[in-house]
Amino acid sequence: MPTDIEIYCRNMAVVRDRINKVQTMMAGQMGTGDKDMDAELIFLQFRKVIEGIVYALLSANRAAYAARNAKFESHWKAKGMLDEMEAVNPDFFPIPVLEPLVQSPDFKHFERVPDGFLTRDDMVFLYDGSSGVLHTRNPYSSKPQTINVRYTIQEWVSRFQKLLTLHVVMLVNGDAWLTTIPGTGPVHSYVCAAVPFR
Repeated sequence: MPTDIEIYCRNMAVVRDRINKVQTMMAGQMGTGDKDMDAELIFLQFRKVIEGIVYALLSANRAAYAARNAKFESHWKAKGMLDEMEAVNPDFFPIPVLEPLVQSPDFKHFERVPDGFLTRDDMVFLYDGSSGVLHTRNPYSSKPQTINVRYTIQEWVSRFQKLLTLHVVMLVNGDAWLTTIPGTGPVHSYVCAAVPFR
């Protein structure tokens, strides 16, 4: 059985690969030839990206989450899982950081990314908004046919990338995982003291 941190890295690699697929579709290098169907495929990827992030965050909080939820292995609703994780670890959501400017063999100082990254509220909005794209419209609905997705697809991609490329996840025990996600190849997470991130 892989360790929690290995599960975290595996999930984040899948998340990265799905985001890369969206970019490939946006560049016209992959698709169905049908604009509406391509949009559905893109928003399906976004939903699966969000689910992948949520499952990664579950692995970072597994022991505390499992203590509150005996059947946690069967959980799948992203928003409910986010609420549960927040209850066991209020600092569970990734903190995007910039490359360290100050470092020594025993110390690295990371500044937070100031803005433009995916927030928890963005994640819930996109997850719910994607449903409107993915589900077949009721022909008798009086709701507008236009679906508000807040940002362009490329802006959503950028927000995911700014959140995840280099980020810190706080653990309940006071440690943190510093994770780096390159454009391709293995994702790496390192256990570190969390003092600078609080």
